[in-house]
Amino acid sequence: MDKSSDYPPPLPVSWEECRTLGWSHIDILLITGDAYIDHPSFGVALIGRLLESHGYKVALLAQPRFDTNRDFLQFPSPKLFCGITAGCLDSIVANYSSNGKVRNRDEYSPNGNPWRSGERKKTDRLRPDRATLIYTSLAKSAFSGIPIVLGGVEASLRRFVHYDYKQDKLRGSFLTDAKADILVYGMGEKAILEVAKRLKEGEHLNGISGTCQRLTERELQTNYPQIELKHSRKVALLPSLNDIFTDRKLFLQAEIEIDRNLRAYSPRVILQKQQSHWILQHPAPAPLTPAELDGLYDLTFTRKPYPEHQEIPAHRMIEHSVTIVRGCSGNCSFCAITRHQGPAIVSRSRGSIVRECEQIAQMESFRGTISDLGGPTANLYGTKCSIGSCKKHDCLYPKVCPNLRTDEKLFLELLREVSDIKGVNHLFISSGLRMELLLQTPKLLQRIIESHTPGALKIAPEHSEEDLLFLMHKEPYSLLQEFVAKCREIG
Repeated sequence: MDKSSDYPPPLPVSWEECRTLGWSHIDILLITGDAYIDHPSFGVALIGRLLESHGYKVALLAQPRFDTNRDFLQFPSPKLFCGITAGCLDSIVANYSSNGKVRNRDEYSPNGNPWRSGERKKTDRLRPDRATLIYTSLAKSAFSGIPIVLGGVEASLRRFVHYDYKQDKLRGSFLTDAKADILVYGMGEKAILEVAKRLKEGEHLNGISGTCQRLTERELQTNYPQIELKHSRKVALLPSLNDIFTDRKLFLQAEIEIDRNLRAYSPRVILQKQQSHWILQHPAPAPLTPAELDGLYDLTFTRKPYPEHQEIPAHRMIEHSVTIVRGCSGNCSFCAITRHQGPAIVSRSRGSIVRECEQIAQMESFRGTISDLGGPTANLYGTKCSIGSCKKHDCLYPKVCPNLRTDEKLFLELLREVSDIKGVNHLFISSGLRMELLLQTPKLLQRIIESHTPGALKIAPEHSEEDLLFLMHKEPYSLLQEFVAKCREIG
């Protein structure tokens, strides 16, 4: 029996639905470049359900037209704020291949079709280029004076000076370009709750961990008189936008400084001058505890697109999968996961994971296969640091840190417990796996190969040339050879 009918309905996607719920207003309007899928693997659904669980009236506007603000104007002005995200992907990545070719498929749109009609013009896409900026402009025109909060991967990774590969140029912060009120970076749960709480209570948004502000020099000096505009133990002063335009080598210097502070969970604020304004990044909040992460995934989701008649490829892939771990301490130089999710590993409890799998097994659409127990790196689940933590948070390169502790027994017990759920015939690990950790956990490796591999292990060796692997911050080619030999030995 499908028990999803017992869950609260999806977030309303029109003012008509809000009125059907008996609402006379909305507190928060979330705007996204993706189709709406009420599933915890999709950030806007997770944030929306979290805000809803704290008593806020949250509506969602998915893939609005961007040649007019009419879709926005169907709603009254939100009482608290508009939250804007480009979706699960940066909109340029979603719309173009790495060589700038227009993509004719969008996994996060109905039927994988990125077009509203058959015209296939840039203005006819479901998701605009640099969607964060476009949606902010439309929200401002529709809801004068309402605070605009930016979030999601696009805003998070473009919060400082950044390179836009489609335009082949360096750009300033999206917070500056959008002229929004505040930007939430990273996963954002703690920050967005604090933003909502303060706006509800009529308080300022200064000093919220996990956020960036756009300030004039006068506002910076007035609101933060303790901050000196120089590099110090309390302040990381990045090269300015103009300095980077003058000397592009400073761009890499800025990126290294941002990365160093992020991985260390540094208490320093980060400042970067953007023409007439400053971008002020407040330190990241502490990672969620396992109990807090459990609480997120214990929220109720229908795990379906809404409206339900939509066929969305990303949903089909992820519908019966479960996130078991957050964060990645691999720090591959080409990957944005550590920058967005953070380097600290947070694992859900076995009980929380099993409860979610039991709920999936009760779904009408379930056919016996849990498609993934995973996350950024599945077999980082249960890992811990024997000394608590360090500033580097670089646990796997050039070799596994001696302070990293794996828990092979915990993962094996989780696999056994989920496999024993009534109705579960197949359980797969479809997320990426780190070879060096699998070699340290031979029983787990054998169990995954024999019982939980969906056709192929996702191990991402990336390359065979040592110079390139060094630049990628990846393990040497000899490790791949050792791993292949071990797999052949298992049979």
